[in-house]
Amino acid sequence: MLENIFHAFGRAGHEIVFVFGCRLADPALYERDVVGEIVDDAGSLGPVAPLYPAGLADRLARHG
Repeated sequence: MLENIFHAFGRAGHEIVFVFGCRLADPALYERDVVGEIVDDAGSLGPVAPLYPAGLADRLARHG
């Protein structure tokens, strides 16, 4: 579980994130570079979108 207190869009925000480990049912999907894609027609955040909440990337790397 991760808690994230942040400021965005001119106001404070608070979220609690529950992260669960899982495995894909079809092991062949691990060989693909892209499994699914969400296209945002409103614009792009840049070449790499940030991963939220803070600390999630480190936690995923540790439990890889």
